Amino acid sequence: MDVSVDAIFAGHFGALSHAYLITLDYRPHAGRDPFSASRIERHDVARAAESQCLHPIVRCIRDGEVVETHHVIEDLASEWKEPEHVDPLKAFLAGRLGAR
Repeated sequence: MDVSVDAIFAGHFGALSHAYLITLDYRPHAGRDPFSASRIERHDVARAAESQCLHPIVRCIRDGEVVETHHVIEDLASEWKEPEHVDPLKAFLAGRLGAR
């Protein structure tokens, strides 16, 4: 189901005691041309939050607040199926779901 992120945090779907929000976002470019920005190398997954191009962002929500965020490193083909995309996401989710 596609819903507005604002609607989720406005409480239109009830209180979120524990949820995951997944969006596809660009990094804010502050007026710069996004194609002139330097790209993060595929192997540099620790810098995934600096990805300029469209990429998945997973937010862990507890009691209506975002408590953790995981950025999947950008992929110009928008497939996100290589180990550098999948393995860090699996580790992020395993760490959070195991902690519940």
